[in-house]
Amino acid sequence: MKVVILAILACVAMVSPSRAQSFPNWQQKDIPTAQEWRQWWATKPDTNGDGANLTWDNYTLPDLLGKKVDMSSGSSTNQALTTPAITGGTSNAQSLRMPVITGGSLSGTAASAASVIGPDATAVSRSVQSKEYDRSSVKDFGAKGDGATNDDAAIQTALTALCARTAGKGGELYFPSGDYVISAATGHSVPCAGVSIRGAGGGAVQAGGTRFLVTGTGSVALFDFDAPVVSGDRYFYGGRVTDVAFMFANTTASVTQTGPAVKFTHCAGCVADHVYSYGAYNLFEAYSGFKNRFREFYATQMMSSVALGGGYAVYYHGDETGANCASDIGSCPTRGDVTEVLDFHVDEALSSSKGFVPGSCVHISDFAATTWIAHGTCNQVHIALNIDCPTSTSAAACPQFIHLDRLEAEINATGDAAGSTCISGTDVTHLEAYSFQCYGYNKPTNLIRFITSGKFPSIGHVEFYGGKVEGAAEACVSYAAKDFRFIGGDIIGCNQDGATYSATNSTFGILLQAAADGNSADGGSFVVNGVNFCDGATSAAAPFGAVRIDRGVSYGTITGNIFRGCAAGVADNSGETVNVVANNSGP
Repeated sequence: MKVVILAILACVAMVSPSRAQSFPNWQQKDIPTAQEWRQWWATKPDTNGDGANLTWDNYTLPDLLGKKVDMSSGSSTNQALTTPAITGGTSNAQSLRMPVITGGSLSGTAASAASVIGPDATAVSRSVQSKEYDRSSVKDFGAKGDGATNDDAAIQTALTALCARTAGKGGELYFPSGDYVISAATGHSVPCAGVSIRGAGGGAVQAGGTRFLVTGTGSVALFDFDAPVVSGDRYFYGGRVTDVAFMFANTTASVTQTGPAVKFTHCAGCVADHVYSYGAYNLFEAYSGFKNRFREFYATQMMSSVALGGGYAVYYHGDETGANCASDIGSCPTRGDVTEVLDFHVDEALSSSKGFVPGSCVHISDFAATTWIAHGTCNQVHIALNIDCPTSTSAAACPQFIHLDRLEAEINATGDAAGSTCISGTDVTHLEAYSFQCYGYNKPTNLIRFITSGKFPSIGHVEFYGGKVEGAAEACVSYAAKDFRFIGGDIIGCNQDGATYSATNSTFGILLQAAADGNSADGGSFVVNGVNFCDGATSAAAPFGAVRIDRGVSYGTITGNIFRGCAAGVADNSGETVNVVANNSGP
């Protein structure tokens, strides 16, 4: 740049030889710095002593100095520079294009294609733009997060931009701490794989961290991970929502925001974790896909209403509609497979309104195979776990391989005693539960209920190991499917309606039924072993019997149980000679 100054001054000297002031006799190798120019001109006899009145053609000295930028240990202010190299200097309020900056500082400067080097000795130079690709902020696309401005358009622009990149497609979209206003009717598509939506944490009911404030009325998914599936595959791969909170405007009197906060469609390896919500009707949904996870979330005051009922924190489903499902059920592209719901808490809002029914916790439906549910609590819900198979045409496409581990459910039967249960299962292929804790409030009819619809003969294999079941109006457990195991644990506090015990009514801890709603459980087997019945309940209940076995239920063993405080032990109405009832303690 010093060479540029020399050239300019040489030119103006040639065209203006009559100027009274003369230049010092400097050699080219001694071209002065800007500071030296100022010091020299300050000694000249001009009005201000700063060279402002000294001109060459159309140039004043300040004009010339303004065209000079010191590249080493100097400063540059209010410049528009192209490909500058700045070493140890200072750049203030600049517009820089393709600068190389080493050891200097920038303030209020817009840089395009600037280079930066990390702090490590082996770090390499990268452009600022490349580094920004590592994690984009939604505020770079115009989102405000001020709790007042609608940010729908900015959020969608950001997601679309991440997925439109030719290299490094997807990546993290960061939502800095703030309140982002979004519409329940708009929704946001995440149109490619590998997008992570990350916030700054925080809770929904208190300002702080990253919150989405949902406004208006609507039923769409707020964030729908719906990337296309490439030909020959069944899924797209990877997506995440983490460290954010959703604040819905639903109330028990008016539920108008019914879409899920997050939906995964045909995804393999998608995750929603560290999510907090308030007032959701539906929170998470997964359709089809493989190895999706919902974990470490807190859904408080889940909302339902008299008009709607239902609503779930997690809804996981698949179906048989995909190509080749009929010919190759194992490779069906609309099958849901391996979903985890772990380390969570859900609680429901309640209402005294007549006909009000609380919302529910987890719903597994149709072609949804291999579900792990562990270390969770479902508090004051209508149904903790609802499993059904309403549309499938094959038992192989019904829910199967469901594993529960230390799930605690508290059921509130407000508005629907008959429908309120800890587990409701219809056409379930297989379930096993360990240390399942189930408590009923406001007298739900049953706490665990399994039936078959009649579409699929001899379906059902259910096992319980340990845990506690307490607080039903009639029988605590009602089972009418194929195979049943209940090993260890407690079944207490049943018959809270106070009916007089009879060997043929519902005053039992467990009903093993060969016919429920016209559906047979013949052809299976049952084991009840090491269970404590009747005594130990914290809520008042009339005396009841331990187990009733209905006609047609065969190949069962009931041994090693404790019937302390029971009205009776086992009422075997089966008429079968292959059932064994022995070595129980009590009546």
